[in-house]
Amino acid sequence: MKYVTTALFFALMCIYALQYYTMLQLNNYKIKVNYRNEQFFLFNTIALLVCAIVFVLLASILDSKTNHIITSAFFALLMAAHIVLYARKRNKFVFTARGKRLLGVYAFICLLLCSIVHLERQYMYTAAVWLLLIFCPFLCYAAFMILRPFEKLNNKKYIELARHRLRGNKTLTKIGITGSFGKTSCKNILYDMLSKVYNVSATKASYNTPLGIAKAVNEINEATDIFIAEMGARKTGDIAELAEMVKPSYAVITGVTRQHMESFKTLENIYREKQELVNALPENGFCAFNGENCYAKHMYYKCRVKKSIVGFDSSYDIYADSITTSSYGSSFDIVYNGKRLKCRSRLLGRHNIVNILLAFAVAKQFSVTDEQLATAISELKPVSHRLELIEANGITIIDDSYNCNIEGATAAYEVLKDFEGRKVVFSQGIVETGDTSDINVFLGRLISKIADEVILCGSNKNAIKSGLVGAGFGGDIHMFKDLRATQKHFREILRGGDVLLIQNDLPDGY
Repeated sequence: MKYVTTALFFALMCIYALQYYTMLQLNNYKIKVNYRNEQFFLFNTIALLVCAIVFVLLASILDSKTNHIITSAFFALLMAAHIVLYARKRNKFVFTARGKRLLGVYAFICLLLCSIVHLERQYMYTAAVWLLLIFCPFLCYAAFMILRPFEKLNNKKYIELARHRLRGNKTLTKIGITGSFGKTSCKNILYDMLSKVYNVSATKASYNTPLGIAKAVNEINEATDIFIAEMGARKTGDIAELAEMVKPSYAVITGVTRQHMESFKTLENIYREKQELVNALPENGFCAFNGENCYAKHMYYKCRVKKSIVGFDSSYDIYADSITTSSYGSSFDIVYNGKRLKCRSRLLGRHNIVNILLAFAVAKQFSVTDEQLATAISELKPVSHRLELIEANGITIIDDSYNCNIEGATAAYEVLKDFEGRKVVFSQGIVETGDTSDINVFLGRLISKIADEVILCGSNKNAIKSGLVGAGFGGDIHMFKDLRATQKHFREILRGGDVLLIQNDLPDGY
């Protein structure tokens, strides 16, 4: 019976590890504990400590066989509960090569400890088993730290290989795109424009780290003419590292806002970080700037290479005129160098027109005709979860759930205005902006101007509600603990003809 107890104990340790390592993956393998995770760790530790005391006391008065039967049954129940809990989570552990290595090392450590503990007598065995469960997070961390030197070397080797491959391709033209928002949308638009003439390769989805870029570089072949790299930054030095890796000749600055303030501390630091891409351009380089963002505009005036600034009035080098937006997309004229190009797009919102203008500015540096560009613009499709339009059961859903910053939120509300019907906003607030309370109060004020009804959940819901109430919002405010609880009540709240804007689908860690 002791073997059954030990096997169940080992399995339970592995289930715990899946939960901890999922959180680690969500944070790009960086140790980061937020309030919700702290609550989880604290509750779990207290619960296990209470169980440990109870079972050690039982072990002192029960015979060995009875003790193992009770312990095994409890482990089985505990394991079943955690499997159900894990299955209900939206974010699951991804069995990547690194993930498998991490789990392998952890499993080896646990197997070794289980073997040692198995040799102990009844009383000490029970105490040791529960002690190991309590220290499970530290065992997960130990496995992570054991592998860390190898992972650093492996990543460095992978990145160096990509860097060497980029250096070796003398005919490849490289374009870098950075900013606090709109990077992926702008990249996809530019990809579609340039693909009308050239063989283009780009980083996938929102992969904008050295490893993400390295993965995309591996797909480049001799026929590739242009490589577009989306460049993200979570800390000072990231953009300089990516720019040195790719060495782009062309660049796009989408704008600067209060994203990742937890690590950057000040908006000025974010500005300087994004400017590193401009600084890395060669003398014959080119950069396009979003004139509708004051920080990007300031960057434009300081830029010393060939440049272009885009926006919504004639003061810009390239601008959009005769703009009409609707729930079906937009129509507008692109005006540049005295020319006027009529365009239609299925992309929603004025902010996407800015993205189109930025991509247009770069595409005009290549041999792409106006007719080809107009065709590319008319064929553009929305990026998944970025103002993606979905029809379901008579309800129009605007899925803008990927990430959220104040500029993106403002753009989404502008889009919502173009729709008819009762307007319902579902939001979990904004994170990664340092002190999130003020920004979420402001978010509530913005929502009050457009929404007829609001659905809130998560840790930011009270701050958003405060903004709504302070702005005199007269509609209903529905508040729920988390996303799962919210989903159960969607049918009760929504009705046919409603327009539902879904914002910021945060991971389980928030």
